[in-house]
Amino acid sequence: MAITRKKNHKSNSDRSWRNLVSDKRRRPMSSVAWRRSFLGVGKVLLIIALLGGSGYGIWLVREHFQRNPGPVDLTGPALPVDSVKYATDGVLSLNSIKRMLQIPENATLMDLELKDIRSKLERDPQIAFARVRRRFPSTLQVEITEHKPLYRLFIRAKKGIPEMWLVSGTGGIYKGKELLNSTLHSLPYLVPDPDLL
Repeated sequence: MAITRKKNHKSNSDRSWRNLVSDKRRRPMSSVAWRRSFLGVGKVLLIIALLGGSGYGIWLVREHFQRNPGPVDLTGPALPVDSVKYATDGVLSLNSIKRMLQIPENATLMDLELKDIRSKLERDPQIAFARVRRRFPSTLQVEITEHKPLYRLFIRAKKGIPEMWLVSGTGGIYKGKELLNSTLHSLPYLVPDPDLL
């Protein structure tokens, strides 16, 4: 008895991967997939916008400096110095400090050299230390530390009238401005020549 095999009607070409593709339509995207796609496109657009904006900004700055080739003023419009904020641990008045400073009329804070002002103040023998700062828009702040007198010293020049000087704790000698008479009389004194009293 002969064995007959069942014929396979499908050829090898019919067994390809194309037969696995479903005939059904593609399912719609989920909300998560939509969000991811939107974020991906948004990032690309943002990068393009940033690059474009940076390029445009660089071009604007270049054009500005080509049209205005000069120093750049970052402080804005400057106002003349209209007040001096002053503090001291001694007796010197604000008017005395203003006379020392001699700030030019219509000078702005940026016109003033703070190191020069500080040096000018500290050249006064009664001032031990000075600090000068700008307070924008138009105030100059001055803080000083004065020498403290320890005693009086009477000195007479040749054929002159005896003059009273003050001696500080550091050994400096100065005339002493704006001190009260009560303060001066409370200080001990040194008189090299008794006839000066």
